Amino acid sequence: MIDTIHVTVYTSDKNANELRSFLRDVLELPGFDAGGGWLIFALPGEIGFHPDERKRDGDPAGQTLGFACNNLDKVVADLKNKGVKFVDEIRDEGWGRITSFRMPGGMEADLYEPRYRKPSAKKKSVKKKSR
Repeated sequence: MIDTIHVTVYTSDKNANELRSFLRDVLELPGFDAGGGWLIFALPGEIGFHPDERKRDGDPAGQTLGFACNNLDKVVADLKNKGVKFVDEIRDEGWGRITSFRMPGGMEADLYEPRYRKPSAKKKSVKKKSR
């Protein structure tokens, strides 16, 4: 049925080209030009829905942009060498290790090394539990 998630991140006109260049040239994300210079970054993806324990009742839900890697220490060192500014130290959250960095336009993104294992490509969906 649905085979891809597409996430659109909005930024000011001034920052859009700078952000696209950052994603392409600094983070080296794979992608393509969809026409007219509109870059689409084609990554394998995940989407998780979690309760936000930082919010109070009635507050709107929030979103986080995050990137996963297999060797957090190496990727952080490589990005720092490219001038990327990290906003906090690497911390262990149990499910994995995580930090955050600043992107053009002041946006922040998480970078993490998960400990969980993804199922093989043959396992396409989460099965409903029988009642």
